[in-house]
Amino acid sequence: KSLETWINKKFGMSYEGRGGGRLEMWFKSIYNDDTLCIFFQEGDNDSRSSVKLACKDMQTLGDMIQELADAFSLKDLKSIASFPEEMKAFKQTIQVVEECDRTRLKLQADIAENVNLVKQLVVKAEDVRLVGNMEHMKRIYAQLYELNLELIGEYKKRARNHAELVRNLKTVNSMIQKAARLRTGRYKTQVVQECRKAIKSNNIHALVDIFRSGQASN
Repeated sequence: KSLETWINKKFGMSYEGRGGGRLEMWFKSIYNDDTLCIFFQEGDNDSRSSVKLACKDMQTLGDMIQELADAFSLKDLKSIASFPEEMKAFKQTIQVVEECDRTRLKLQADIAENVNLVKQLVVKAEDVRLVGNMEHMKRIYAQLYELNLELIGEYKKRARNHAELVRNLKTVNSMIQKAARLRTGRYKTQVVQECRKAIKSNNIHALVDIFRSGQASN
């Protein structure tokens, strides 16, 4: 089964190549004007045949690679991928994730400190009440009121930060799935495993290398 036959079937064409062991075809999406290029070079005794796909959209190329792998029974297919625009946006997502994580830790520490202060003031207010010092007790409860407002504000900040973190982590997960679909079989599994390892060790920047080559750089 030739690549030509597959292209004709999938794109509704009747293209006949000129031979020479080389194929180059360009397509344009009717949905968003994205360009898809397919390059094929037949191998010889010294080299293997190679297929290059060019498109700005990872999702589109992932779909193409999965279709090709199914058609030609490519159980274990690895690839080198380069998506400068998507990687630029992804690096910005990583920066947001890291900033959200720093904010989460800071808010967690601030809230814990204020909760402990609230506990101390409650105990102090009760001690002052027992000795009948009402004026001092009022001042303490005024402090508690202010602290309570501060805690509410910090919890709201934490909720907003958490929502932002979850939203960007979903983007990271989506990118991992798209990068995995650029490979098949054990290489596809390897991408997911390497990405999980990088996230677990907080080595987020390693994800860029994994997306490109399918594995983390040494």
